[in-house]
Amino acid sequence: MFGRDYSKRSVQELLPLAEKGHRDAQYSLGVAYYDGRGVRKNQQKTVKWWRIAPEHGHHRAQYTLGWMSEKGHRLWFLLNLKILLDLFG
Repeated sequence: MFGRDYSKRSVQELLPLAEKGHRDAQYSLGVAYYDGRGVRKNQQKTVKWWRIAPEHGHHRAQYTLGWMSEKGHRLWFLLNLKILLDLFG
């Protein structure tokens, strides 16, 4: 996993890697957007990256989404809403 330096510069460096499918970069971007580290907090972008990372085999992202589901977290609601809109939009 990438270092925990979530400065604006490091987030800008993670973005191209995440877009190319690098699962650790995808998860780290989700963390940055969730906590507002180096970027403004953005729940939609958090959901986007934490939804994509498990598709590339990032198990912690998958666990995080499961934990959110169990706790009834608002991000889990947004994720399910996005899935429903994609299906029935």
